[in-house]
Amino acid sequence: MVDNVELLIVFDTNNVFCKNEESFENIFSHNVEDLLKFLKKYGLIDKVKLCFPQGVIDERIAQVSEKIVNKTNKLIEIQEKVSSFIEGAVKVKSLGEQRTLLRKSADTFIEKNKVIVLGFPKLDLGVVVSEAFGKEPPFWNDGKQEFKDMVIWASIQEYCKENKKSCLLLSANKKEFNKGLLEVNFKG
Repeated sequence: MVDNVELLIVFDTNNVFCKNEESFENIFSHNVEDLLKFLKKYGLIDKVKLCFPQGVIDERIAQVSEKIVNKTNKLIEIQEKVSSFIEGAVKVKSLGEQRTLLRKSADTFIEKNKVIVLGFPKLDLGVVVSEAFGKEPPFWNDGKQEFKDMVIWASIQEYCKENKKSCLLLSANKKEFNKGLLEVNFKG
């Protein structure tokens, strides 16, 4: 699937979430769909592939799930206040059922658009602990531990090294994914 691919575009979580999340049907941003349309329009769809690290997909499902829980809790609160005017109760799916539906939505989008999923990396626990305690990027941001970013970065490194492909990481995290800070890590 990646033999003829010239470039992989890898999305960090902050580039796949929808800014206006009133609808929870699509868990990925319209920007992702717009980029896919652009690649198709200009005949680049076979040379450039979009990639989501598994950690990004899982984080995105958790984010949307949390928003659904918040909305349904408000709905239940309103229902309790106006219960004398409503026949029957609003039935809310369990958190597990919600996440299953969101995962199915993500899987459908990924399959339909032939998005490459970068699996979780095989991490050396010693390296993880060393980077955590050494406050190495992308593990730390403004004094805050960013384990997810480290896993995403390791996923990208591993995939690109194994498949000998170039990638472009789309992220709003300028500090964690600073070229100078990570370049040595990637070449190493």
